[in-house]
Amino acid sequence: MFSLQQESASLTESILSTSTQLNAWDFAVIETAVAHPTGHNSVAFGQHLDDAGDLLRYRARFGGAPRKPPQEIDFDAKDERDAKRRLRVMLASPVLPLDLELICLSALDEEKAERRQQRTRFLLRAFADHFQWLKGSGGERAELPDLDLSEIALEGRDLSQANFRGADLSGASLQKSRLSGANFSGAVLRGADLRGADLSGADLSNADLRGAVLIGAKLEGVDTWRANFAGAVIAPECLHQILGCKRQLERI
Repeated sequence: MFSLQQESASLTESILSTSTQLNAWDFAVIETAVAHPTGHNSVAFGQHLDDAGDLLRYRARFGGAPRKPPQEIDFDAKDERDAKRRLRVMLASPVLPLDLELICLSALDEEKAERRQQRTRFLLRAFADHFQWLKGSGGERAELPDLDLSEIALEGRDLSQANFRGADLSGASLQKSRLSGANFSGAVLRGADLRGADLSGADLSNADLRGAVLIGAKLEGVDTWRANFAGAVIAPECLHQILGCKRQLERI
């Protein structure tokens, strides 16, 4: 017959083989079953659950092999030391894998949030200076080349003559924005919402506009040299006009 510890180890292996997502409650049950085989009605068991709210999210990656992706396990722990201890329990092994990569997902989320805040502060200053520049009262042109501006919301803003060369604006919302004379050469505008935007005189050369929505957009004088409009939502006559399709233009 199996002992309770052996049954707990077997349960752990079963969980790892069917799911890589373990939350704090799952781990507390498994860990307590191994550490306290007499049952879970103990003070230690309650303490595990009380501490769950202060845990960090970790990801353990190990076991990679040629033509075989590594195994990944997401779980909660207090810190790196605690994460290794918990991982040993989950794997039912006193030794951790030699190729173990332990990643603190919570720290990565905090870094991403901080980068988003820094980007927001930078853009607010850049747009304020650009607005003053457009009015002729100081400031400077918005220079935003090669930046990651994906999913950004800039509806109704006046960004005429701004420089977005090479920037990633995929999924951006630019409805009814004034973008006349703006530089989008080499920019990625995949899936961008440009409904009603004023793009007259803008540089869209080499731009990626696949799946972009351009209904009602003003496109007079736009430079579309080698621009990719595959899947874009745009009136056919407007597309023929900006691409210089002579036969179609004669029919309009």
